[in-house]
Amino acid sequence: MRHTFPPWASAGWTDAGVIIPYRLWKWYGDRRFIDASWESMVRYMDFLEGNAEPYRINHGDWLAFEHHKKNAGDAMDGRQVKALNAYFRVWMAMLMREMAGATGRGAAERHYADEEAKLRQAFTAAYVGPDGTIKDEYKGQCNDLYMLKLGLCGGAAAVEATKRDLVDNIKACGNRLQTGFLGTAILMPTTRRRRGSAPWG
Repeated sequence: MRHTFPPWASAGWTDAGVIIPYRLWKWYGDRRFIDASWESMVRYMDFLEGNAEPYRINHGDWLAFEHHKKNAGDAMDGRQVKALNAYFRVWMAMLMREMAGATGRGAAERHYADEEAKLRQAFTAAYVGPDGTIKDEYKGQCNDLYMLKLGLCGGAAAVEATKRDLVDNIKACGNRLQTGFLGTAILMPTTRRRRGSAPWG
């Protein structure tokens, strides 16, 4: 099947072309899911890497409740969407690095490892404050979750501060989640208690 891409992408939505083969591989332990989609995934990643702002359709954490009242129906504050876009750039490089390594694609693994490192550095420079947590203007339940999921907090103290910020946010919203599709999708895997560790461990 021939895949083509229009001159835009949307973080978390068009990224499904990378996320789904990765999830299928993890669920079933069958690397053929990666092989079957590899060419398409590489072309998509080339598109992301070749555009300074590839995510031009900003659905964000669609149907999140947290900012509807402030933004006349927008799913997220525009500043928060920018941070979410940057999270997904990091995450896609992570997934590609891992899939390349699992299928013996050494050159691709090195490429995506370099890309991930570059994107992490850029994310920290743009969005992380001196205390290692995401800057206040980008905070929110969804973005706190992605800070924890992707290991983007600057040290153990920042991890604990981000956990507290997420819990405080939920309490301030009447003990209700405010996440939309993208935040809710990672909520349980990110916060569940693993055997022998604290939540988020």
